[in-house]
Amino acid sequence: MSWQRSKSLRLSPSFQRRQVWPKPAKSLLIDTVVRGIPMPIVFLREQMDLELLEPIREVVDGQQRLRTMISFIEPALLEDYNPDRDAFVVTKQHNPELAGKSFSQLPAAIRKQILNYDFSVHILSSDTEDREVLQIFARMNSTGVKLNKQELRNAEFYGAFKRVAYDLALEQLGRWRKWKVFSEDDIARMSEVEVTSDFIRLMLEGVQSMSQPILDRLYRNNEDDFTHDAEVSHRFRLTMDKIDESVGEILFDNRFYA
Repeated sequence: MSWQRSKSLRLSPSFQRRQVWPKPAKSLLIDTVVRGIPMPIVFLREQMDLELLEPIREVVDGQQRLRTMISFIEPALLEDYNPDRDAFVVTKQHNPELAGKSFSQLPAAIRKQILNYDFSVHILSSDTEDREVLQIFARMNSTGVKLNKQELRNAEFYGAFKRVAYDLALEQLGRWRKWKVFSEDDIARMSEVEVTSDFIRLMLEGVQSMSQPILDRLYRNNEDDFTHDAEVSHRFRLTMDKIDESVGEILFDNRFYA
């Protein structure tokens, strides 16, 4: 924040993308900050402002995260601030206690947490040329690995259904590993979240073939609110408990397959 106030932070150098985050993504980021969950590293390049004789830090990767923080805490610091595009509040799907409140309306302790959040930052030296910066930026935003359907849903949706599916899948992480249903690579690519999402679909709509378009529809139609949250969460946990009690130590024991 102090860098932005002193105009020593350049959020949108020529190689950066325009601000494109939807409001639910911004809400999720603030909840991430409040919970103290680490975020990916921010890359900056230090340049010297020859008029001010002060260092300027250009954002190579992390512009949307930093812009979201600034627009939530002190939007007047953004010279191109547009309320229609930049204004947002935390949604109840991400944090019911903070839902609908602006930064100034939050409890002092929460405001302090947000202001004291530590971003991991790597600063490139001033002799890093534009061509090198462009190469770094391109690498930061292109892994060369095609996203699977669940990873695409993760990138597109930020709302109620996603939160329930991800929370339930995470709760069962120990069992997924114990049962060896998924490899670590599968878990890294959210296969267990997709299966959990399909379990929820079965509870809501009955038995039918698993369909990616149907899962997309569930995520989309329940983005703002998911009224079956408590019901499906209870049934899912109960089902997983029963599976573990009945066959968890037998069917999925490595010795069974020896």
